[in-house]
Amino acid sequence: MNKFLNILLIIIHFPIILFCIIIGFNFPIDFFNTSGDEIPYKFEIFISIASFIGLIFLYRSVQRWIGIQMLNQKHRFQWNIEMDKSRVNQVFLYLILESLVQVFIGIGLYQLTTYALPLSIVLFLFSLDHLVLAFLGKYGKKFRVGMTKKVLLAVDRDLKSIYFQGLSEVDIQQQSIFFDYINDLQLSIPSDAIPLNKRTEFFLTFEKLINREKVYFSESFKSFSNS
Repeated sequence: MNKFLNILLIIIHFPIILFCIIIGFNFPIDFFNTSGDEIPYKFEIFISIASFIGLIFLYRSVQRWIGIQMLNQKHRFQWNIEMDKSRVNQVFLYLILESLVQVFIGIGLYQLTTYALPLSIVLFLFSLDHLVLAFLGKYGKKFRVGMTKKVLLAVDRDLKSIYFQGLSEVDIQQQSIFFDYINDLQLSIPSDAIPLNKRTEFFLTFEKLINREKVYFSESFKSFSNS
Protein backbone atom coordinates (compact mmCIF):
# COMPACT_ATOMS: atom_id res chain seq x y z
CA MET A 1 0.00 0.00 0.00
CA ASN A 2 2.74 2.48 0.91
CA LYS A 3 4.61 1.81 -2.34
CA PHE A 4 1.38 2.29 -4.27
CA LEU A 5 0.71 5.62 -2.52
CA ASN A 6 4.26 6.82 -3.21
CA ILE A 7 3.87 6.06 -6.92
CA LEU A 8 0.41 7.65 -6.96
CA LEU A 9 1.78 10.87 -5.43
CA ILE A 10 4.52 11.07 -8.06
CA ILE A 11 2.08 10.45 -10.92
CA ILE A 12 -0.55 13.00 -9.88
CA HIS A 13 2.03 15.76 -9.41
CA PHE A 14 2.61 15.95 -13.18
CA PRO A 15 -0.96 16.91 -14.21
CA ILE A 16 -1.13 19.30 -11.23
CA ILE A 17 2.04 21.09 -12.35
CA LEU A 18 0.69 21.21 -15.92
CA PHE A 19 -2.62 22.63 -14.66
CA CYS A 20 -0.77 25.35 -12.73
CA ILE A 21 1.30 26.24 -15.81
CA ILE A 22 -1.85 26.55 -17.95
CA ILE A 23 -3.43 28.88 -15.38
CA GLY A 24 -0.25 30.80 -14.59
CA PHE A 25 0.59 31.57 -18.22
CA ASN A 26 -3.03 31.73 -19.37
CA PHE A 27 -2.47 29.15 -22.08
CA PRO A 28 -5.41 28.47 -24.40
CA ILE A 29 -7.24 25.14 -24.14
CA ASP A 30 -8.65 24.72 -27.62
CA PHE A 31 -10.39 21.46 -26.81
CA PHE A 32 -12.63 23.23 -24.29
CA ASN A 33 -12.60 26.56 -26.14
CA THR A 34 -11.24 28.38 -23.09
CA SER A 35 -7.96 29.52 -21.52
CA GLY A 36 -6.21 29.36 -18.16
CA ASP A 37 -7.78 32.57 -16.85
CA GLU A 38 -11.26 31.52 -17.91
CA ILE A 39 -11.30 28.09 -16.22
CA PRO A 40 -14.22 28.21 -13.76
CA TYR A 41 -14.08 27.20 -10.08
CA LYS A 42 -10.29 27.37 -9.92
CA PHE A 43 -10.25 27.91 -6.15
CA GLU A 44 -12.61 24.98 -5.58
CA ILE A 45 -10.51 22.76 -7.85
CA PHE A 46 -7.33 23.52 -5.91
CA ILE A 47 -9.09 23.01 -2.58
CA SER A 48 -10.21 19.57 -3.82
CA ILE A 49 -6.72 18.71 -5.06
CA ALA A 50 -5.13 19.88 -1.80
CA SER A 51 -7.65 17.86 0.23
CA PHE A 52 -7.01 14.70 -1.80
CA ILE A 53 -3.22 14.96 -1.56
CA GLY A 54 -3.49 15.96 2.09
CA LEU A 55 -5.45 12.78 2.85
CA ILE A 56 -2.79 10.65 1.17
CA PHE A 57 -0.02 12.37 3.12
CA LEU A 58 -2.05 12.09 6.33
CA TYR A 59 -2.55 8.35 5.83
CA ARG A 60 1.20 7.83 5.28
CA SER A 61 2.05 9.99 8.28
CA VAL A 62 -0.38 8.20 10.61
CA GLN A 63 0.98 4.80 9.53
CA ARG A 64 4.55 5.93 10.21
CA TRP A 65 3.84 7.37 13.63
CA ILE A 66 1.74 4.39 14.68
CA GLY A 67 4.68 2.20 13.71
CA ILE A 68 7.10 4.39 15.66
CA GLN A 69 4.88 4.20 18.73
CA MET A 70 4.38 0.44 18.48
CA LEU A 71 8.03 -0.48 17.95
CA ASN A 72 9.22 1.73 20.76
CA GLN A 73 7.07 -0.20 23.25
CA LYS A 74 9.92 -2.68 23.53
CA HIS A 75 8.38 -4.75 26.33
CA ARG A 76 5.71 -6.00 23.90
CA PHE A 77 8.25 -7.69 21.62
CA GLN A 78 10.17 -10.95 21.78
CA TRP A 79 12.94 -9.22 19.83
CA ASN A 80 13.43 -5.52 19.16
CA ILE A 81 16.50 -3.63 17.91
CA GLU A 82 17.53 -0.37 16.28
CA MET A 83 17.95 -0.47 12.52
CA ASP A 84 21.43 -0.66 11.09
CA LYS A 85 23.14 2.75 11.04
CA SER A 86 23.76 2.66 7.30
CA ARG A 87 20.04 2.10 6.68
CA VAL A 88 19.13 4.87 9.15
CA ASN A 89 21.48 7.31 7.40
CA GLN A 90 20.01 6.39 4.03
CA VAL A 91 16.43 6.90 5.24
CA PHE A 92 17.44 10.18 6.90
CA LEU A 93 18.81 11.46 3.59
CA TYR A 94 15.70 10.34 1.65
CA LEU A 95 13.39 12.10 4.11
CA ILE A 96 15.39 15.34 3.95
CA LEU A 97 15.38 15.26 0.14
CA GLU A 98 11.68 14.45 0.07
CA SER A 99 10.99 17.38 2.38
CA LEU A 100 13.05 19.80 0.25
CA VAL A 101 11.42 18.64 -2.98
CA GLN A 102 7.96 19.25 -1.48
CA VAL A 103 8.99 22.75 -0.36
CA PHE A 104 10.35 23.63 -3.81
CA ILE A 105 7.24 22.24 -5.54
CA GLY A 106 5.02 24.20 -3.14
CA ILE A 107 6.90 27.45 -3.82
CA GLY A 108 6.94 26.81 -7.57
CA LEU A 109 3.21 26.11 -7.77
CA TYR A 110 2.39 29.25 -5.77
CA GLN A 111 4.62 31.36 -8.01
CA LEU A 112 2.79 30.01 -11.05
CA THR A 113 -0.61 30.84 -9.60
CA THR A 114 -1.83 32.06 -6.22
CA TYR A 115 -4.79 29.69 -6.57
CA ALA A 116 -2.32 26.92 -5.64
CA LEU A 117 -1.95 28.32 -2.09
CA PRO A 118 -4.01 25.52 -0.40
CA LEU A 119 -1.88 22.89 -2.12
CA SER A 120 1.35 24.72 -1.22
CA ILE A 121 0.28 24.83 2.43
CA VAL A 122 -0.36 21.07 2.42
CA LEU A 123 3.08 20.42 0.90
CA PHE A 124 4.79 22.69 3.43
CA LEU A 125 3.03 21.08 6.41
CA PHE A 126 3.95 17.55 5.43
CA SER A 127 7.50 18.58 4.53
CA LEU A 128 7.78 19.48 8.22
CA ASP A 129 6.40 16.05 9.09
CA HIS A 130 9.21 14.46 7.04
CA LEU A 131 11.81 16.59 8.84
CA VAL A 132 10.51 15.72 12.31
CA LEU A 133 10.44 12.02 11.42
CA ALA A 134 13.97 12.19 9.95
CA PHE A 135 15.60 13.83 12.96
CA LEU A 136 13.60 11.92 15.58
CA GLY A 137 14.19 8.63 13.79
CA LYS A 138 17.93 9.14 13.51
CA TYR A 139 18.85 10.98 16.68
CA GLY A 140 16.02 9.62 18.83
CA LYS A 141 16.79 6.07 17.63
CA LYS A 142 13.17 5.45 16.65
CA PHE A 143 13.75 3.49 13.44
CA ARG A 144 13.52 -0.10 14.62
CA VAL A 145 12.82 -3.73 13.72
CA GLY A 146 10.94 -6.04 16.06
CA MET A 147 9.12 -9.36 16.31
CA THR A 148 6.13 -10.45 18.35
CA LYS A 149 4.69 -13.96 18.32
CA LYS A 150 2.57 -13.08 15.30
CA VAL A 151 4.30 -10.40 13.26
CA LEU A 152 7.61 -8.90 12.15
CA LEU A 153 7.52 -5.09 12.11
CA ALA A 154 9.97 -2.60 10.61
CA VAL A 155 9.53 1.17 10.60
CA ASP A 156 11.51 3.97 8.97
CA ARG A 157 9.99 5.94 6.08
CA ASP A 158 7.13 3.44 6.08
CA LEU A 159 5.69 0.80 8.37
CA LYS A 160 6.15 -2.74 7.10
CA SER A 161 4.17 -5.58 8.71
CA ILE A 162 5.07 -9.20 7.97
CA TYR A 163 2.53 -11.54 9.57
CA PHE A 164 3.58 -15.13 10.21
CA GLN A 165 0.14 -16.63 9.54
CA GLY A 166 0.02 -18.07 6.01
CA LEU A 167 3.73 -17.60 5.36
CA SER A 168 5.14 -20.20 2.97
CA GLU A 169 8.65 -19.10 1.89
CA VAL A 170 11.42 -16.67 2.82
CA ASP A 171 14.09 -15.62 0.35
CA ILE A 172 16.70 -12.89 -0.07
CA GLN A 173 17.27 -11.09 -3.37
CA GLN A 174 18.75 -7.70 -4.24
CA GLN A 175 19.15 -6.49 -0.66
CA SER A 176 15.58 -7.36 0.30
CA ILE A 177 14.09 -10.17 2.38
CA PHE A 178 11.02 -11.47 0.57
CA PHE A 179 8.15 -13.19 2.36
CA ASP A 180 5.83 -15.28 0.17
CA TYR A 181 2.39 -16.36 1.35
CA ILE A 182 0.13 -19.24 0.40
CA ASN A 183 -2.31 -16.80 -1.27
CA ASP A 184 0.45 -15.56 -3.65
CA LEU A 185 0.99 -12.35 -1.68
CA GLN A 186 4.61 -11.21 -1.45
CA LEU A 187 5.94 -8.69 1.09
CA SER A 188 9.48 -7.54 1.82
CA ILE A 189 11.73 -5.59 4.12
CA PRO A 190 15.24 -4.27 3.29
CA SER A 191 17.90 -6.73 4.43
CA ASP A 192 20.23 -3.88 5.37
CA ALA A 193 17.75 -2.89 8.10
CA ILE A 194 19.23 -5.72 10.19
CA PRO A 195 22.71 -4.90 11.59
CA LEU A 196 25.41 -7.41 10.70
CA ASN A 197 26.03 -8.30 14.34
CA LYS A 198 22.32 -8.98 14.91
CA ARG A 199 21.57 -11.16 11.90
CA THR A 200 22.16 -14.49 13.63
CA GLU A 201 19.94 -13.33 16.48
CA PHE A 202 17.30 -12.23 13.97
CA PHE A 203 17.40 -15.56 12.13
CA LEU A 204 17.15 -17.70 15.27
CA THR A 205 14.33 -15.64 16.76
CA PHE A 206 12.39 -15.65 13.47
CA GLU A 207 12.86 -19.41 13.11
CA LYS A 208 11.57 -19.94 16.64
CA LEU A 209 8.44 -17.83 16.16
CA ILE A 210 7.18 -19.31 12.88
CA ASN A 211 5.94 -22.79 12.02
CA ARG A 212 9.17 -24.10 10.52
CA GLU A 213 7.48 -27.16 9.01
CA LYS A 214 5.31 -24.94 6.80
CA VAL A 215 7.83 -22.27 5.81
CA TYR A 216 10.62 -22.91 3.29
CA PHE A 217 13.92 -21.06 3.79
CA SER A 218 15.98 -20.46 0.66
CA GLU A 219 19.72 -21.03 0.82
CA SER A 220 20.33 -17.29 0.60
CA PHE A 221 18.16 -16.73 3.66
CA LYS A 222 19.83 -19.57 5.56
CA SER A 223 23.19 -17.95 4.92
CA PHE A 224 21.88 -14.51 5.95
CA SER A 225 22.86 -15.09 9.58
CA ASN A 226 26.46 -15.70 8.49
CA SER A 227 26.73 -12.65 6.20
